[in-house]
Amino acid sequence: MSLPIRDLLVASPVRARRPSWLTASPLIFIGCLAGAESQSQAQRETILDSVVHLESGIVAVPEVPRLDTSATLRSHRVDIGGNIRLYVVEEGSGPALVLVNGGPGNTLHSLIPHFTRAASFARVIYYDQRGTGLSDWVSGPSGYSTAQTVDDLERLRRVLGIHQWFVLGHSYGGLIAQWYAIRYAEHVRGLILVGSSVPVDELDLGERDYRSDAERRRIQEVYAIDGQAVVPVHSAQVDTGTLRRMIYNGYLNGDWKRQFFFKPSRERMAQIARYEWVHDRDFNRQVRQDGFGRNLRDAFRNSPIPTLIVEGAYDANWGSDKPALFAAQHPKAELVIVERASHFPFAEQPTTFFAQLEEFVRTAPSVDLAAVARWKRSVGRQ
Repeated sequence: MSLPIRDLLVASPVRARRPSWLTASPLIFIGCLAGAESQSQAQRETILDSVVHLESGIVAVPEVPRLDTSATLRSHRVDIGGNIRLYVVEEGSGPALVLVNGGPGNTLHSLIPHFTRAASFARVIYYDQRGTGLSDWVSGPSGYSTAQTVDDLERLRRVLGIHQWFVLGHSYGGLIAQWYAIRYAEHVRGLILVGSSVPVDELDLGERDYRSDAERRRIQEVYAIDGQAVVPVHSAQVDTGTLRRMIYNGYLNGDWKRQFFFKPSRERMAQIARYEWVHDRDFNRQVRQDGFGRNLRDAFRNSPIPTLIVEGAYDANWGSDKPALFAAQHPKAELVIVERASHFPFAEQPTTFFAQLEEFVRTAPSVDLAAVARWKRSVGRQ
């Protein structure tokens, strides 16, 4: 599929031309950085360098501090009803921007401290989903589910007293954000989908693998219990301590290349292992079985909600055609492709990412509630 490409170069600082929200064609930017930030990245190892580093044994996960302890952050536990309390962190002021992290089973720690940059133009709200992180680990009557997570997000909005907010979903959080936008569209000021899961079963999104054969063999050894390979973050077989050890050692032996363009430091790898895959043991399996792949084909074709899609050009979770295939499901959205970034463009190219996010938040038009009601009825009939 070919899409119109205009304004190909977005350099820092970014004030790029935006599309008319009345046109159906998405605008593609190829984002890159200029100046001091790109110079500081010049010496960092990337997935394109094809460096192979293998550890000789299993390395203990070092003790490292959490990143959500800054005095500028307001952390609290919010009772959303049903004796469920969610761990919530807030910073900044202005239009409300709620961040829905990925997984299933990841935590808000994956977004901190990166989104502190957004606190200058928005009230940034991070939260751990039920069953993960520091929120209550209490499943619903049918276990954990995507539908429950969507409803929990709406209950959080009500308790916080927010009428409308911008909803940003990263990875699996993008799936939650899309379902939330359909079910509670009247409360969505704008939708931001970053490296988002695509809830359309028939699309072949592919994948890319920048790991060497030697790295894959070593990672398979690390991700094994009694000689049987497991997927650590998706398996109920893996206890918390083993999960941390697997994630850390997998990253040390090259598995970071599935998520990042730049190689993280060992401290960052340890933070990921300790704080970013913390969930109830059966959480991931239940969520995936409950409807992780529900089909939303063409659901957003006539969506009146302003939408921004951001993709890393080297996101190995998908093939290179994924951004165009996903954008075709959101034909009125603005598409931003960030160069020299993978699954976490807000961490790897923050100047480009947050300039785009700020412009979107500041300039998104008001949502036509009558159009929202018509759209919800049409989606309900699909």
